[in-house]
Amino acid sequence: MTRIATGVLSYWNQPAIYNDKIVWEDYRNGYENSDIYMYDISTGKETQITTSGSAHFPDIYGDRIVWIDERNKGSNSGYYYDVYMYDLSTGKETQISADGSAYDYESPSISGDKIVWQGSEDNIYVHNLSTNETIEIVTEQQYPGTNLRLDIFNDKIVYWDTRDAYGTEFNDGILNPNIYMYNLSTNKETQITTSKSAVGKPSIYDDKIVWVDNRDGKDDIYMYDISTKKETLIKASEEVGCSTGSPKIYGDRIVWSDSCYSDEYSNIRMYNLSTSTETLIARGNAWYLDVYGDKIVWIEGHNGDGGIYMATLTWDEEPPLDDNNTDDSNGIDNETQVPDNCSSELTPLDRTQALKEYVECTYKCNVKTKTGLATLLDTSMCHYENCDNKKAVSMLKSFIHLAEKMRVCKQISAEEADYMVKEARKIIDLIETH
Repeated sequence: MTRIATGVLSYWNQPAIYNDKIVWEDYRNGYENSDIYMYDISTGKETQITTSGSAHFPDIYGDRIVWIDERNKGSNSGYYYDVYMYDLSTGKETQISADGSAYDYESPSISGDKIVWQGSEDNIYVHNLSTNETIEIVTEQQYPGTNLRLDIFNDKIVYWDTRDAYGTEFNDGILNPNIYMYNLSTNKETQITTSKSAVGKPSIYDDKIVWVDNRDGKDDIYMYDISTKKETLIKASEEVGCSTGSPKIYGDRIVWSDSCYSDEYSNIRMYNLSTSTETLIARGNAWYLDVYGDKIVWIEGHNGDGGIYMATLTWDEEPPLDDNNTDDSNGIDNETQVPDNCSSELTPLDRTQALKEYVECTYKCNVKTKTGLATLLDTSMCHYENCDNKKAVSMLKSFIHLAEKMRVCKQISAEEADYMVKEARKIIDLIETH
């Protein structure tokens, strides 16, 4: 466990992590003065990103940091917030939203070239950095000012929704909240839950959505698999009265905080979908967390002293990708195992073949890892040519997962991983639409 930043407990809020960079909301200059700070794990350097004194709820993807800011509020009353972005590669700050069009709660979120945030009229805005265009998605909330608690992964947005509420006032009515998803590729909204008891902010990674649900009178964690349309109970709360913080998901790992009346501590826990095992990560006054690869970050405090902490999962929890930088062709390696029954006579998909050639000819890495990536693509093409689209997509998802893990272990650059993941997802989209 590593302590990233230290000081008075109220200094920090809302950490987010991407690759080797952690961002958070910082109050070291007074509780009325919040700015965004960043810590680079690889260099051990802390950097102040904003100086407005009014920046909140940061998120990060690649070199881009986004947050919500009330610097332009002036004499305007009520909610008056804007979304800003800072590009680490250019050192440039950009205002993304129109003046006063953003709502402040747990927003914005970024994935790839898309930034999503909640508008002041309970609508959802999506800004495409590639096209510099912003679109609006209208939601049907019963009460004005409902916190939608957005998250985004690629072209899918998930949010907490109260359209089924009844009563005349937000505080006095029955909210009946559910989780919804909006697909930007199809412009289609899908209702994920019908329990009318969703709690807090949902989280999405790939085709999996996680959230807290109080349908049985306890804060339980559920997961929905978009590809199989199956809902799964991940963690049943130990007792009535336990409070479970909004979970986060990355790959096969789901992390959350919880506290119970019978336990004086607020703890950080993790569930591994691959091994079906739960692990206690931290025990103490811990909350507000995020996960990326093998790293989990959270806020923790004791007796007025607190800080941002990071846990790096050991290889006992998940085995290494390969033999690091060695190449022993006579030894037994632990590269991804895939079927080898594909006929070389099958005609490959153009996009998959091009991606394979990139891996084999352009990409410089460990020979065994390169072979594992190429074999996954070969196997995917084989399954597709044999009309087994499900297995073809499964192999491509394994390719994406391996590329993401290699990025975390710094065996490939973020740019290389982004390219491979982006191309693989394009192929998946092509397969699933035919």
